[in-house]
Parts: sequence; structure tokens; C-alpha cells
Amino acid sequence: MNGKGDLLYFSNVEWNLFQRPQSLSVEFANRGYRVFYVEPMLSLGNIAHHLLTGKSLRLPEIPHDNVILLRPLLALSTFRFGTTQRLDRILFALWFSNIKRRYAIRNDAIVMLNLPYWWKNIIDRSLFPENSIIYDCIDDTRVHSRNRKMLDRMERSERVLASEADVCFATAGELFKKMKTANPRTYLLPNAVSWEHFLSKSATVPADLAALPRPLVGFVGSLYDHIDFGVFERIAEILKEGTVVLVGFTNREEELGRLLARYKNMYYAGAKSFDEVPAYMKAFDVCLSPFNIDTVGNSVNPLKLYEYSIFGMPIIGARTKEMENYADLVYLYSTPEEIEPALSQALDEHRDDARKRQRIQFAQHNSWQARVDQIEQILGH
Repeated sequence: MNGKGDLLYFSNVEWNLFQRPQSLSVEFANRGYRVFYVEPMLSLGNIAHHLLTGKSLRLPEIPHDNVILLRPLLALSTFRFGTTQRLDRILFALWFSNIKRRYAIRNDAIVMLNLPYWWKNIIDRSLFPENSIIYDCIDDTRVHSRNRKMLDRMERSERVLASEADVCFATAGELFKKMKTANPRTYLLPNAVSWEHFLSKSATVPADLAALPRPLVGFVGSLYDHIDFGVFERIAEILKEGTVVLVGFTNREEELGRLLARYKNMYYAGAKSFDEVPAYMKAFDVCLSPFNIDTVGNSVNPLKLYEYSIFGMPIIGARTKEMENYADLVYLYSTPEEIEPALSQALDEHRDDARKRQRIQFAQHNSWQARVDQIEQILGH
């Protein structure tokens, strides 16, 4: 017996992009589970991009005895069918058979997936006949799809995974309603925060922020397509004094470069490690949650809402269907015209200690420990 058991988390993101999958993995590991975090397979295109950008192909070291980081063999297909996909399935099965023997992975290991494409295309019940299969639905399928053809295939994979999973979890109300129609054993499991981590890592203001004009109105997170860059632009125009600070990975370098060239009161700090993030958040005067108000945005339960709240910071956010549930914590806007009054209210909030305390209490009651408590209760562990 390996502690409390084994868990395999088949993720959509690499370990160093520390988000929900990593947080759940660490909390399970803290409880004595042996966690195998399976990164996405690298395609030929991924490998070429890594080499061109100087990004290491080596797996990072994980400072946790109970977390084992894995990356399957090269993927020949990317949402293609036919011969290459069948070969990918064979390559994965051979790789996993070796991994299972090497680590003596238990036959009753929990298998959790948050990327629907894993199911049937790469893995299925034939590899895990005795396992509990969990679909951790964290995003609308559009997040994982670059075009209509890919979206159709992703949605097809999700429908099959949701119907065949033993349990489905959904982070947001819109996702919950969608999953519930496919699987009656669907539970709402929003995001959370490791508040011990955030409070222990945030003592000093980062050197690159120390000299910037205040107030600092900041965003931390992935600067991808689901983020409304127009909000950064609008706030930069409104701020007569102060700085718009952006922190995180981006795949929109050209668009971001144009904004930085145009607005001298906008600063991009780049991507930061999970250990560095708390200090940046705590240095802000106002925090941003600027998701697009669309199908994807309406399905997002913002991870940063919980992380910002641990410091009690005033937050400005898009009035999506999900964020309506947190209107008592966030200054919401629906249109560009509503951003300025929301910003004004947020900047004046230093006069309202009650709202700050309310956010801190919200974060403290929404920990990853509480989320894994719920998962274990549902699974009967």
C-alpha cells in the first residue's frame, strides 16, 4: 500500500504554470497520496518552439516527495485521426505500461483529467479498468481549441468523457449545468487558494515595482485570448497618476508590445514563479479580473479572485455570469464606460475595512484543503 493511495492527474498545462491542477495535486500529496502529475505530450511543433525560444525540454524538479512529474512520449498527432493517432495510442500504452511497472502504480489509483482530449484519443477504460475516473471540468472547451474543427473534436471528446466518468467536477455554474446533463454525478467544485503559501511569500515589494508611480492597478495571470486587453488600455487612459501592472505568461506578444509602446504608465513584469506571485499581488493597490464577457468568460471561476482576496485587496472584474455570484466582493463592470466608476470606488476603498475583512474571510473559507475534503467525501475516501 502506498500511503492513502495513488492519483494520476492528466493535465492540460505544464507543472511550472502553477494553477488548479498543481494545487489539487499538492494537497493530495500532503495527505499521503502518491501523485503522478502527467504533463501534456509534446508534439513536434511544441519541441521546435521550445528549441527556438531556448526553453528547456527537461522536466522541472518538484520539492515534494509525494509528487512525481511525468511527460509521455512524443505526440505525432494533434487533433488528427487515422494512422498517427493510433500510433500515439500505442506509444502511450507502451510508455504507461513501463511507468506503471517502474513505480508499481496501484490498480485502484484515482485517475483525474481536465483536458477532454486525453479520453478515447489517448487513454480509455482499457488502461484503467478498476480505476475511478474523474473529469475535472475547469474551462469551456473553446479555451483548448484554435479553430472550429478542433472545437468540434474537443466537444465530442468532452461529451464522451463526461458521460463515462464516475464523477465530474465543475468550477463554474455554467460548466456545472452543462456537465450535469451528461452525468448526474456532477458536483460544483470552484477554485480556491493556498492561503498559507500566499501569506508566507509576500513580505517584500518586488524591486521592479518599488519605483513605479502609484497607485498600482494590476493583473496576475495568463495573458491569453480570454483576457480583455481593452480593459488595460481603458485604465491606462483613466489613470492620471499611477501604473497598470501586468504579470504573467502571454501568447499575445505583438498586441501587448503595442500597448506598452503607446502607454508609458503600463508596465509588463513578465511571467513569475508561483513563489514570486504573492509579493506582486500584495504590492497592488487594486487588482483586476478582466475576462471577456462571452461564452468562455461566463464559464470562468477566476482563480485569482481567491488569491487576490487573501490580501483583502479591492478587485475590479467583468460582470460575467460567474462573477455575478461574487458581486459583494468585486467592483463589477459590464461596459467600458463602467470601468472608470468601478476604478474610482476601488481606489477609495481604503475607507472601508469591512469589505477588506469580508474578502479575507472568503479566501480563508475557500482553501484547497476544503476542496480536497469535498473530493474525498464524494469518493468515499
